[in-house]
Amino acid sequence: MTEAELVFERFEHPLLSERGLQLQVLRADLVHPLLSGNKAFKLRYPLQVARQMGKRQLLSFGGAWSNHLFSLAAAGQIFGFETLGLLRGEEPLQPNPVLWAMREMGMLTQWLDRQTYRLRHDPAFLAELQQRYPEALIIPEGGAGRDGARGAAEMLRGLPPSIDLLVCAVGTGTTLAGLISAAPAHCQVLGLAVLKGADYLRPEIQGWLQALAKEREPGGPLASWELETRFHGGGYAKVPPELAAFVQDFSCPTLPLEPVYTGKAFWGLWQMIERGELPPDTRQICFVHTGGIYAWNRPQSFARA
Repeated sequence: MTEAELVFERFEHPLLSERGLQLQVLRADLVHPLLSGNKAFKLRYPLQVARQMGKRQLLSFGGAWSNHLFSLAAAGQIFGFETLGLLRGEEPLQPNPVLWAMREMGMLTQWLDRQTYRLRHDPAFLAELQQRYPEALIIPEGGAGRDGARGAAEMLRGLPPSIDLLVCAVGTGTTLAGLISAAPAHCQVLGLAVLKGADYLRPEIQGWLQALAKEREPGGPLASWELETRFHGGGYAKVPPELAAFVQDFSCPTLPLEPVYTGKAFWGLWQMIERGELPPDTRQICFVHTGGIYAWNRPQSFARA
Protein backbone atom coordinates (compact mmCIF):
# COMPACT_ATOMS: atom_id res chain seq x y z
CA MET A 1 0.00 0.00 0.00
CA THR A 2 1.35 3.41 -0.96
CA GLU A 3 0.33 7.00 -0.67
CA ALA A 4 -0.85 6.95 -4.30
CA GLU A 5 -3.48 4.36 -3.40
CA LEU A 6 -5.22 6.68 -0.96
CA VAL A 7 -8.09 8.33 -2.82
CA PHE A 8 -10.00 11.47 -1.82
CA GLU A 9 -13.46 11.71 -3.39
CA ARG A 10 -15.82 14.68 -3.35
CA PHE A 11 -19.28 14.09 -1.84
CA GLU A 12 -22.01 16.39 -3.08
CA HIS A 13 -25.34 17.17 -1.41
CA PRO A 14 -27.67 20.22 -1.40
CA LEU A 15 -27.38 20.56 2.38
CA LEU A 16 -23.62 20.94 2.11
CA SER A 17 -23.98 23.69 -0.48
CA GLU A 18 -26.62 25.40 1.64
CA ARG A 19 -24.30 25.44 4.64
CA GLY A 20 -21.23 26.48 2.66
CA LEU A 21 -19.46 23.19 3.30
CA GLN A 22 -17.29 20.96 1.14
CA LEU A 23 -16.91 17.29 2.00
CA GLN A 24 -14.25 14.88 0.81
CA VAL A 25 -14.10 11.18 1.64
CA LEU A 26 -10.75 9.54 2.26
CA ARG A 27 -11.37 6.11 0.73
CA ALA A 28 -9.11 3.95 2.88
CA ASP A 29 -11.52 1.14 2.06
CA LEU A 30 -10.04 0.98 -1.45
CA VAL A 31 -6.39 0.23 -0.66
CA HIS A 32 -6.78 -3.53 -1.17
CA PRO A 33 -9.65 -5.90 -2.06
CA LEU A 34 -9.27 -7.81 1.24
CA LEU A 35 -6.79 -6.04 3.51
CA SER A 36 -8.20 -2.52 3.55
CA GLY A 37 -9.52 0.35 5.61
CA ASN A 38 -8.01 1.39 8.91
CA LYS A 39 -7.32 -2.27 9.76
CA ALA A 40 -4.74 -2.49 6.98
CA PHE A 41 -2.88 0.48 8.41
CA LYS A 42 -3.22 -0.63 12.03
CA LEU A 43 -1.58 -3.95 11.16
CA ARG A 44 1.42 -2.46 9.36
CA TYR A 45 3.73 -2.19 12.38
CA PRO A 46 2.67 -5.46 14.06
CA LEU A 47 3.49 -7.21 10.78
CA GLN A 48 6.91 -5.57 10.76
CA VAL A 49 7.49 -6.62 14.36
CA ALA A 50 6.50 -10.20 13.55
CA ARG A 51 9.02 -10.27 10.69
CA GLN A 52 11.77 -8.79 12.84
CA MET A 53 11.14 -11.28 15.65
CA GLY A 54 11.01 -14.23 13.27
CA LYS A 55 7.45 -15.11 14.23
CA ARG A 56 5.49 -17.33 11.87
CA GLN A 57 2.07 -16.91 13.48
CA LEU A 58 -0.27 -14.00 14.20
CA LEU A 59 -2.79 -14.38 17.04
CA SER A 60 -5.55 -12.00 18.05
CA PHE A 61 -9.07 -11.66 19.44
CA GLY A 62 -12.50 -10.67 18.18
CA GLY A 63 -16.16 -11.47 17.71
CA ALA A 64 -17.85 -13.58 15.08
CA TRP A 65 -18.15 -10.58 12.70
CA SER A 66 -14.74 -9.11 13.50
CA ASN A 67 -13.28 -6.80 10.85
CA HIS A 68 -9.98 -7.08 12.67
CA LEU A 69 -9.79 -10.88 12.48
CA PHE A 70 -10.91 -10.81 8.86
CA SER A 71 -8.06 -8.39 8.10
CA LEU A 72 -5.61 -10.48 10.12
CA ALA A 73 -6.56 -13.57 8.12
CA ALA A 74 -6.07 -11.60 4.90
CA ALA A 75 -2.67 -10.33 6.09
CA GLY A 76 -1.62 -13.87 6.91
CA GLN A 77 -2.62 -15.09 3.47
CA ILE A 78 -0.89 -12.20 1.70
CA PHE A 79 2.33 -12.10 3.72
CA GLY A 80 2.78 -15.76 4.57
CA PHE A 81 1.84 -15.98 8.26
CA GLU A 82 -0.26 -18.59 9.98
CA THR A 83 -3.18 -16.93 11.77
CA LEU A 84 -5.18 -17.88 14.83
CA GLY A 85 -8.33 -16.07 15.94
CA LEU A 86 -9.62 -16.39 19.49
CA LEU A 87 -13.33 -15.66 19.27
CA ARG A 88 -15.83 -14.54 21.87
CA GLY A 89 -18.78 -16.76 22.78
CA GLU A 90 -20.07 -20.01 21.32
CA GLU A 91 -19.39 -21.26 17.82
CA PRO A 92 -22.52 -20.87 15.66
CA LEU A 93 -24.02 -23.91 13.97
CA GLN A 94 -23.87 -22.10 10.63
CA PRO A 95 -20.78 -19.90 10.05
CA ASN A 96 -21.56 -16.36 8.98
CA PRO A 97 -19.94 -14.89 5.84
CA VAL A 98 -17.04 -13.34 7.76
CA LEU A 99 -16.20 -16.63 9.50
CA TRP A 100 -16.39 -18.43 6.14
CA ALA A 101 -13.97 -15.95 4.61
CA MET A 102 -11.55 -16.08 7.55
CA ARG A 103 -11.37 -19.87 7.32
CA GLU A 104 -11.04 -19.78 3.54
CA MET A 105 -7.98 -17.56 4.04
CA GLY A 106 -6.46 -20.14 6.37
CA MET A 107 -7.25 -18.78 9.82
CA LEU A 108 -7.64 -21.32 12.61
CA THR A 109 -10.35 -20.35 15.08
CA GLN A 110 -10.81 -21.14 18.74
CA TRP A 111 -13.89 -20.13 20.73
CA LEU A 112 -13.60 -18.76 24.26
CA ASP A 113 -16.46 -18.50 26.71
CA ARG A 114 -17.22 -14.91 27.65
CA GLN A 115 -15.60 -15.16 31.06
CA THR A 116 -12.35 -16.36 29.56
CA TYR A 117 -12.55 -13.81 26.76
CA ARG A 118 -12.64 -11.00 29.32
CA LEU A 119 -9.08 -11.98 30.25
CA ARG A 120 -7.75 -10.88 26.85
CA HIS A 121 -5.94 -7.89 28.44
CA ASP A 122 -4.76 -9.79 31.53
CA PRO A 123 -0.93 -10.11 31.61
CA ALA A 124 -1.02 -13.59 33.18
CA PHE A 125 -3.48 -14.86 30.58
CA LEU A 126 -1.42 -13.36 27.75
CA ALA A 127 1.76 -14.90 29.17
CA GLU A 128 0.03 -18.29 29.24
CA LEU A 129 -1.05 -17.83 25.62
CA GLN A 130 2.48 -16.85 24.61
CA GLN A 131 3.84 -19.98 26.26
CA ARG A 132 1.24 -22.09 24.45
CA TYR A 133 1.98 -20.38 21.11
CA PRO A 134 5.67 -19.41 21.22
CA GLU A 135 5.81 -18.79 17.46
CA ALA A 136 2.96 -16.27 17.58
CA LEU A 137 2.92 -12.50 17.83
CA ILE A 138 -0.08 -11.65 20.01
CA ILE A 139 -1.89 -8.58 18.68
CA PRO A 140 -4.47 -6.76 20.86
CA GLU A 141 -8.15 -6.95 19.97
CA GLY A 142 -8.94 -4.56 17.14
CA GLY A 143 -5.24 -3.83 16.60
CA ALA A 144 -5.47 -1.39 19.51
CA GLY A 145 -2.41 0.30 20.96
CA ARG A 146 0.56 2.42 20.02
CA ASP A 147 1.62 0.40 16.97
CA GLY A 148 -1.92 0.44 15.63
CA ALA A 149 -2.11 4.20 16.13
CA ARG A 150 1.24 4.68 14.36
CA GLY A 151 -0.10 2.83 11.37
CA ALA A 152 -3.41 4.70 11.37
CA ALA A 153 -1.50 7.99 11.29
CA GLU A 154 -0.19 7.05 7.84
CA MET A 155 -3.68 7.31 6.38
CA LEU A 156 -3.28 11.09 6.39
CA ARG A 157 -0.40 11.21 3.94
CA GLY A 158 -1.67 13.35 1.11
CA LEU A 159 -4.36 15.07 3.17
CA PRO A 160 -5.30 18.31 1.38
CA PRO A 161 -4.00 21.28 3.41
CA SER A 162 -7.34 23.04 3.07
CA ILE A 163 -9.12 20.51 5.33
CA ASP A 164 -10.12 22.04 8.64
CA LEU A 165 -12.26 19.21 10.10
CA LEU A 166 -11.32 15.54 10.03
CA VAL A 167 -13.99 12.99 10.98
CA CYS A 168 -13.87 9.25 11.64
CA ALA A 169 -15.72 6.40 13.33
CA VAL A 170 -14.37 5.28 16.71
CA GLY A 171 -14.30 1.75 18.10
CA THR A 172 -11.21 1.26 20.27
CA GLY A 173 -9.99 4.84 19.73
CA THR A 174 -6.72 3.70 18.20
CA THR A 175 -7.43 5.10 14.75
CA LEU A 176 -8.60 8.39 16.23
CA ALA A 177 -5.36 8.68 18.22
CA GLY A 178 -3.31 8.07 15.09
CA LEU A 179 -5.23 10.66 13.08
CA ILE A 180 -4.90 13.26 15.84
CA SER A 181 -1.16 12.67 16.01
CA ALA A 182 -0.75 13.13 12.25
CA ALA A 183 -3.28 15.91 11.57
CA PRO A 184 -1.96 19.43 10.91
CA ALA A 185 -2.28 21.73 13.91
CA HIS A 186 -4.92 23.91 12.25
CA CYS A 187 -7.20 20.91 11.68
CA GLN A 188 -9.79 19.79 14.22
CA VAL A 189 -10.38 16.06 14.60
CA LEU A 190 -13.78 14.63 15.48
CA GLY A 191 -14.31 11.00 16.40
CA LEU A 192 -17.83 9.58 16.53
CA ALA A 193 -18.11 6.61 18.87
CA VAL A 194 -20.07 3.62 17.55
CA LEU A 195 -20.51 1.98 20.96
CA LYS A 196 -22.51 3.05 23.97
CA GLY A 197 -20.76 4.48 27.03
CA ALA A 198 -17.56 5.32 25.16
CA ASP A 199 -16.42 8.11 27.48
CA TYR A 200 -13.89 5.70 29.00
CA LEU A 201 -11.95 5.93 25.73
CA ARG A 202 -10.81 9.51 26.32
CA PRO A 203 -7.99 8.69 28.78
CA GLU A 204 -6.91 5.73 26.62
CA ILE A 205 -6.71 7.98 23.56
CA GLN A 206 -4.77 10.54 25.57
CA GLY A 207 -2.34 7.84 26.68
CA TRP A 208 -1.67 6.73 23.12
CA LEU A 209 -1.18 10.35 22.09
CA GLN A 210 1.46 10.74 24.78
CA ALA A 211 3.18 7.59 23.53
CA LEU A 212 3.16 8.99 19.99
CA ALA A 213 4.27 12.48 21.00
CA LYS A 214 7.98 11.74 20.67
CA GLU A 215 7.46 10.91 17.00
CA ARG A 216 6.17 14.39 16.22
CA GLU A 217 8.46 17.26 15.37
CA PRO A 218 9.90 18.78 18.54
CA GLY A 219 7.49 21.33 19.87
CA GLY A 220 4.95 20.64 17.15
CA PRO A 221 1.44 21.49 18.34
CA LEU A 222 -1.22 18.79 18.44
CA ALA A 223 -4.48 19.17 16.56
CA SER A 224 -7.51 19.80 18.77
CA TRP A 225 -9.89 16.87 19.03
CA GLU A 226 -13.21 15.71 20.42
CA LEU A 227 -14.90 12.37 21.00
CA GLU A 228 -18.61 12.57 20.25
CA THR A 229 -20.62 9.88 22.07
CA ARG A 230 -24.26 10.75 21.28
CA PHE A 231 -24.72 8.80 18.07
CA HIS A 232 -24.19 5.18 19.16
CA GLY A 233 -27.72 4.21 18.08
CA GLY A 234 -28.25 2.07 21.16
CA GLY A 235 -24.87 0.37 21.27
CA TYR A 236 -22.28 -1.43 19.19
CA ALA A 237 -23.81 -3.02 16.07
CA LYS A 238 -27.26 -1.78 17.09
CA VAL A 239 -29.16 -0.48 14.06
CA PRO A 240 -32.25 1.59 14.87
CA PRO A 241 -34.70 2.10 11.97
CA GLU A 242 -33.63 5.69 11.38
CA LEU A 243 -30.00 4.60 10.97
CA ALA A 244 -30.93 1.78 8.61
CA ALA A 245 -32.96 4.21 6.48
CA PHE A 246 -30.12 6.74 6.45
CA VAL A 247 -27.58 4.15 5.33
CA GLN A 248 -29.89 2.97 2.55
CA ASP A 249 -30.55 6.52 1.34
CA PHE A 250 -26.98 7.81 1.46
CA SER A 251 -24.90 4.83 0.37
CA CYS A 252 -23.38 5.40 -3.06
CA PRO A 253 -20.21 4.54 -4.98
CA THR A 254 -18.29 7.43 -3.43
CA LEU A 255 -19.59 6.61 0.05
CA PRO A 256 -20.43 2.90 0.46
CA LEU A 257 -21.96 2.65 3.93
CA GLU A 258 -22.59 -0.09 6.47
CA PRO A 259 -24.44 0.61 9.74
CA VAL A 260 -21.80 -0.58 12.22
CA TYR A 261 -18.89 1.83 11.69
CA THR A 262 -18.77 4.13 8.69
CA GLY A 263 -22.52 4.51 8.27
CA LYS A 264 -23.12 5.21 11.93
CA ALA A 265 -20.35 7.81 12.05
CA PHE A 266 -21.61 9.53 8.91
CA TRP A 267 -25.14 9.46 10.34
CA GLY A 268 -23.85 11.29 13.41
CA LEU A 269 -21.89 13.79 11.34
CA TRP A 270 -24.94 14.51 9.18
CA GLN A 271 -27.07 15.23 12.24
CA MET A 272 -24.43 17.66 13.48
CA ILE A 273 -24.44 19.40 10.09
CA GLU A 274 -28.23 19.66 10.10
CA ARG A 275 -28.22 21.10 13.63
CA GLY A 276 -25.38 23.53 12.96
CA GLU A 277 -23.19 21.85 15.58
CA LEU A 278 -19.89 21.71 13.72
CA PRO A 279 -16.92 23.60 15.15
CA PRO A 280 -16.91 27.31 14.25
CA ASP A 281 -15.35 28.27 10.91
CA THR A 282 -15.63 24.72 9.54
CA ARG A 283 -15.66 24.87 5.75
CA GLN A 284 -13.82 21.84 4.40
CA ILE A 285 -14.44 18.42 5.91
CA CYS A 286 -12.63 15.14 5.32
CA PHE A 287 -14.56 12.04 6.34
CA VAL A 288 -12.26 9.02 6.75
CA HIS A 289 -13.83 5.89 5.33
CA THR A 290 -12.30 3.24 7.57
CA GLY A 291 -13.79 0.26 5.73
CA GLY A 292 -16.47 -1.62 7.60
CA ILE A 293 -18.12 -4.98 7.93
CA TYR A 294 -17.02 -6.80 4.81
CA ALA A 295 -20.23 -8.79 4.56
CA TRP A 296 -22.03 -5.46 4.06
CA ASN A 297 -19.56 -3.79 1.74
CA ARG A 298 -18.55 -6.73 -0.44
CA PRO A 299 -21.30 -9.34 -0.37
CA GLN A 300 -20.12 -10.70 -3.71
CA SER A 301 -16.99 -11.93 -1.92
CA PHE A 302 -19.09 -14.34 0.13
CA ALA A 303 -21.10 -16.20 -2.47
CA ARG A 304 -20.13 -19.53 -0.91
CA ALA A 305 -21.70 -18.56 2.42
